[in-house]
Amino acid sequence: LQFTLPRTLPVIVDIFDITGRRVVRIADISMDAGSHRITWNGKTETGITVPAGIYIARLTAGPYSAVRKMAFIK
Repeated sequence: LQFTLPRTLPVIVDIFDITGRRVVRIADISMDAGSHRITWNGKTETGITVPAGIYIARLTAGPYSAVRKMAFIK
């Protein structure tokens, strides 16, 4: 996931399966202004690799929010 922040903000990135169940939180940190990239390794919080399929990433940065659909392929 690539994104740009206008200023330093707290950033949370969650990954959900197609049913809306949260699979993992891949970020919960404060990030400086500028361009950033966060990568998901395809694993749950317990380290289990998820099945191939469609997943939803939700990024929240302060008052901003974005949702993106993505495919995970093994």
